Amino acid sequence: MGAFATLYSTAFTATASNSRLMADVLPLLGLLQSTDDEETKAKRIKLIGVLIGVLLPLYGAGLYVVWPKPLTLILISGVGQALLLPFLAVCALYLRYKKLPAELQPSGTWTLFLWISAIALTIADGWNLLSRC
Repeated sequence: MGAFATLYSTAFTATASNSRLMADVLPLLGLLQSTDDEETKAKRIKLIGVLIGVLLPLYGAGLYVVWPKPLTLILISGVGQALLLPFLAVCALYLRYKKLPAELQPSGTWTLFLWISAIALTIADGWNLLSRC
């Protein structure tokens, strides 16, 4: 029962956050026309949410039908997500040094913590990958 609740809440929040993310990213990529109209944005978020809520489960089910090894699929997914951690760390550092306005620059302590986090993510990811391969 706990696993069902956890997986359901994860799918529920991922659908909501990914639909909002895609509604913001697609106009930036030039795939949708940019708009300031809140009603249009809300409709896009709902439409993309429905598409994500339908297509991603179908994709997962189709993948399971083609390759019915759930443990292997979970491990592949975990490795894929783990590979994103150093990338996110580099992105955070890039944004900190290249894109953050001067008035929002953090103190040296926060910058040190950012570097510690980036290094720790990279080490943990490397350790994880090496231990699984």
